[in-house]
Amino acid sequence: MISRVNPRVPAAASRALDDARWIAPNQLVVGGPRVLTASAPYRSLAWLALLRDLAGLGIRVQWSAVVRTDWPCLLVMTLPPPIRGDPPGLIERWQTTYEPLSLLWRQGPGFALIDDCRRGKTRRWTLTSPRLLRAWRLLQDPRRLTTGLSRLAFELLEEDLVVAVGGWALAAPVRVQRWPVTVAGTLRTPTSAGLLQ
Repeated sequence: MISRVNPRVPAAASRALDDARWIAPNQLVVGGPRVLTASAPYRSLAWLALLRDLAGLGIRVQWSAVVRTDWPCLLVMTLPPPIRGDPPGLIERWQTTYEPLSLLWRQGPGFALIDDCRRGKTRRWTLTSPRLLRAWRLLQDPRRLTTGLSRLAFELLEEDLVVAVGGWALAAPVRVQRWPVTVAGTLRTPTSAGLLQ
């Protein structure tokens, strides 16, 4: 079981990583390609949730992908890209536009802070509404969009904070588990990321 090698990997994630192996203390290589498609939304979003959560733990994942034409790929460019896959043009675009840790969040007592530094712009949200916070917590895992959740998720979708496909949705921001965070040689602390003031 992969979590025995690195105790920071949740045991539930180890099922999705059965074909993975550690090549360094914080780096995994995954065997077969993962298929991202709207015809299997739960499985596709569950894989992205795992990538997102491992990124928050500082664990790099080398993986390959098959991305179907029905997949809303633009919203996942903040998640670690595959090192190879199909179609090659889309995978290459994902790799060149990847902005590591540009969409982060942290949990506070009775609130959630979301820091969005995508595309060179800085935007920040503080979620304090109990209904929105509950929806945010639910969307940390792939969820079927029910009537009540759809209404709340739509507010988050408008800001590109949620990936929605095939009637399912997932929160896109990475929850960073420890500071400071180094991104492409730049040290990000809670203050420089704008999360603590």
